[in-house]
Amino acid sequence: MKKKIIALSLVALLLVSAGCGCKKKEKGYDINAKATANTSENVVKEQTVDGVKFSNVMMLIKNDQTQFTCDAANEGKKDVKAKYLVIHASDANGQEISKMVVALDGESIKAGETKQISVATDANLTKAKSITYEFVNE
Repeated sequence: MKKKIIALSLVALLLVSAGCGCKKKEKGYDINAKATANTSENVVKEQTVDGVKFSNVMMLIKNDQTQFTCDAANEGKKDVKAKYLVIHASDANGQEISKMVVALDGESIKAGETKQISVATDANLTKAKSITYEFVNE
């Protein structure tokens, strides 16, 4: 009987020291985390750069990662050709907090054409207060 009590005590001690079989909350990706949208006026507003209008901007943040999407409509009369589209995110003080680069690989956005732009970053852009766009050919 004494051996059974000792054995049960050891099992109980092991369970308690191992966390009772419960999973520890790990830092990192939480599958149950809710995504939040950054709806700051200067983030989601329509902007036109080199004849391309950026609209339907959506910035979703989940687990300190940001997914950015928008439509890019070439409203000009010429095709817009670039190697990269750089999306600059700035805080309330105008300081750049993230730079997202979309490789266009020299593809053009033809006159009258609309493309959907999508880019993800491991930066949490909850505090972004403005977005600017830049076409880069280098």
